Amino acid sequence: MKLYVISGHGAGDTGASGNGYNEADVVRLISSRLKAIGGDAIVELDKDINWYASGRVNAALKKTVGSNPVIEVHLDSAVSSAKGGHIIIKEGLSPDSYDNALADFLRNYFPGRSEVVVKRSNLGNANRAAAQGINYRLIECCFITNKADMDKL
Repeated sequence: MKLYVISGHGAGDTGASGNGYNEADVVRLISSRLKAIGGDAIVELDKDINWYASGRVNAALKKTVGSNPVIEVHLDSAVSSAKGGHIIIKEGLSPDSYDNALADFLRNYFPGRSEVVVKRSNLGNANRAAAQGINYRLIECCFITNKADMDKL
C-alpha cells in the first residue's frame, strides 16, 4: 500500500497567504516531510503543476494509483481567530478508515473545527476523483491565517 500525495495550488497559483507564508510553498514542504517520514510508502505526485487547473485527476491518474489512497494537501484561510483542520470528501460518499484516522488526528492536533469530515459536491478534484473511482480526500491541515496553527505546523 502506498499513499499518493498531491500538493495543492502551485504553477503560479500561490493559494492562500498569511503569517508570512503562501499556501503553495507550505504544502510542498508538507509533502516533502511526509515523503521523508514515510519513505517508499509515500509517492509525491508532480509538485510543479497545479493539479486542479491541469485536470490531471483523471483516468491516467487512476491507472497510476490503482486502489491506493490519494490525499491533496491544502491550508485553510479565514479570519485570524479561525483555527483547526478538516478533511473534505465527495458528497454522497462515506468516510473510510483513512478519512477517519486523519480526522481523529486533526481533531486532536489542530482542534477548532466543529466538523472534521466535510462532504462537498462543488470541488473539481473531488468530483473528478469520484468519477474515476480514485480513493481521494482533500486535507485542509490548519489555517494559514492563524499564527498558533502555523507555529504548530
